[in-house]
Amino acid sequence: MGMMTAGDLLGLGPDQSVSKRVLFDLIQYSKQEGSAHWSGPGGRIGNTPQQGINWIGLPPDVTGVIIKTRPGSYEHDGWADEAHGLYRYSFKARKGVVDHGELANRVLIDQPLGLYPVLLFTESGTEWRFEGRFDVSEIAGDHVVLRRQSGAYEQTPEAVDMVWREGRRRYVTHLLAERSRALVAWIKSVAEPACEICEENPSDRYGVPVIDAHHRKPVTAWTDEHEVTPDDIALVCPNCHRAVHACMRQGEHSYEAIRDQLRLRLAGSD
Repeated sequence: MGMMTAGDLLGLGPDQSVSKRVLFDLIQYSKQEGSAHWSGPGGRIGNTPQQGINWIGLPPDVTGVIIKTRPGSYEHDGWADEAHGLYRYSFKARKGVVDHGELANRVLIDQPLGLYPVLLFTESGTEWRFEGRFDVSEIAGDHVVLRRQSGAYEQTPEAVDMVWREGRRRYVTHLLAERSRALVAWIKSVAEPACEICEENPSDRYGVPVIDAHHRKPVTAWTDEHEVTPDDIALVCPNCHRAVHACMRQGEHSYEAIRDQLRLRLAGSD
C-alpha cells in the first residue's frame, strides 16, 4: 500500500502490510520539509542504524514507536506466547552494552507513561506485516515485553499476600508497578475509596468502583528487590491520577510535592 505521512502509519489496521521500500522512504523523507512525506515537526520519524526502533515526534511529544523486527535476529526477539499477544524485543545495544538513556531505548521505557502506541511490524518477504498496536508490559535489563492492546493479557496473580516484592534487579517503570493487580486489588478492597488529593469518592458519583493506585515512591528509584506494603500506595481518582503523571512528565517526581501542589490548586478554585 502507498503511504504518505506518519499519520498513515498510526491509522493502519490489522494484518495490513507495507512494502519495505515505502516504509524506508517514509522514515527517511518524513524529516525533509517540503517532501511528500513531510507533515510537520510532529510527524518526523526518528531512526537508529542497524536496529528497527523508530519513533514519531520527539520526547516529550512522541506519538508512536515503530518496531520492525525479524524474529530471532536478536537473543530475546520473538513471540512469547502461542496466541501472539506478547512479543519480546531487545533494546538497542552498542558492543553488547545497553544504555537505557539512549533515545531509541528511552522511547520504549517511557511508553507506559506516555501511553503512545508501539506499532509492531514483522518481516514478510519484501513487506513489513503490521501485527498491531502494543503496550510495554515489562522492562528487563536488555529487552522489553510488548503486550497487544486488547486487555486479554493482564497479569493475574496466583496468590495475594500482605507484602509484594517488585523491582528484582529489573529496570521497571513506575506505571508498570502500579499495574501489579494483586497489590492494587487488596488495597482497594480494604481502604476507603476516597481520593487522597481531591478527597472525593468517585464511586459515589458513578455508582461503580472507580479509584486508581499510585506508588508514592517511583519504582525506577529501586535498584534491588523491594518489599511493597499498603503504606507505599496512594489511592487517587482517575482525574487526579492523570494530573499527577502530567506533573511527573514535567520533571517533578515527588508524589508528596505534587499532591500538596494539587491540593492548594483545588482549594483555590473553590
